[in-house]
Amino acid sequence: MKKKKKRILVYASSHKNSNKKSFRLFLKRNKIYFETVVMLIASIAGIFISIAGVQVSIMANDISVNEQKIEDLEKQPYFILETEVVENKDILRIKNVGGDIKSGSVFIDKIFYIVIRDEYYGYIGSGYIFLSGYRRNNYSRYDNEKKCFEIQNDLEAKSILELEEKIENIIHTSGYFYGIDCTEYFEFSYVDYKNELINREMIMNGGLITDIENDSKPNFKIIVNLNDYNDEYIEKELKENLNLLLKYKGN
Repeated sequence: MKKKKKRILVYASSHKNSNKKSFRLFLKRNKIYFETVVMLIASIAGIFISIAGVQVSIMANDISVNEQKIEDLEKQPYFILETEVVENKDILRIKNVGGDIKSGSVFIDKIFYIVIRDEYYGYIGSGYIFLSGYRRNNYSRYDNEKKCFEIQNDLEAKSILELEEKIENIIHTSGYFYGIDCTEYFEFSYVDYKNELINREMIMNGGLITDIENDSKPNFKIIVNLNDYNDEYIEKELKENLNLLLKYKGN
């Protein structure tokens, strides 16, 4: 029988050294590229860190602004309306149950608040009809001791039902649907805790005195003197404003 020959593979140390030299040479030749890549990665990481820092700063600023707004709202006045009849006097008290005010005044008017809708009951616009002469006295200065405005008038029986029916009939015959509410309108002017002069238009809404926001401001205002008005004037003014509402909606 023949003996099997054994093969023994021997790697020369020179071959190992050659590989090491080649790797070192590769690193040396590409050193500038590695440095560039490392710098680029570091720059990108720096950008992300900066963005994160800016976002944290913005969030902190937003929180601070919101806290200031909340604090400001808490220190602003909040008004409620109380009515009382004493003997032959009709008394309105507009009490401040919020933050203190240093001085102020208010005008109050009785109004018809009207919402106009088309034949599909789509919203067209809204308007105020001021009932001038409903009260003889409609102005008051702020009483710091009582923390309220107070308006007194002689108790008079003034019916506005007939006028309301006329307005409803004009709107209906013009082809519109409508909602009409008889309520109170206020113009406040006061100096708040920051010594700033504040002017606010407000309305009695569902038992609360609320601000008239920009998106809910009336599209028209008509003044009717209850002591001296005629049907022709009301019809003319109302129809002109209804036509303007329709034209405005069309644009």
